[in-house]
Amino acid sequence: MVARVVFCEDERADEMVKDIARNMRKMDVFELEAIGYTDREQAIKDGMDGSEITMFFGHREKPVCIFGVSKEEYAGGRIIWCLGTDGIDECKKSFVRESRRVLKEWTAEYGMLFNFVSVKNKKAVAWLKRMGAVFHEPRPINEKGDKFMMFTIGGEK
Repeated sequence: MVARVVFCEDERADEMVKDIARNMRKMDVFELEAIGYTDREQAIKDGMDGSEITMFFGHREKPVCIFGVSKEEYAGGRIIWCLGTDGIDECKKSFVRESRRVLKEWTAEYGMLFNFVSVKNKKAVAWLKRMGAVFHEPRPINEKGDKFMMFTIGGEK
């Protein structure tokens, strides 16, 4: 089965959110907890509510991640986010190709895209590098001292 992108208006969106929340990658859970989330499903729903566009990426009829771009501009750019399952590892080539396509569209539309990623999240950092991300100096993001790096993709519109 070919991997594909599905918009969140799909009638299966609620079940896909629950599936991703139940099967979320350990590093995504770590990052959510570092910023204060204990409820994975609520974190996804909050991301969806704050996004202009939210999409699922699926493989073999199962959602492997959900990603979005913020409705509002902050600090001269739009916030992007992605939460997924280990299923991404089964379709890396398709995921890289499709995410590159989507990010190209979003940078053309919105200019700079950004967010923060844990320095411990090696897979996400590697993927972001492939997407052309520029990383900034790591800094503690919480009282425990968990270090995150701001990253940016793209530039001026």
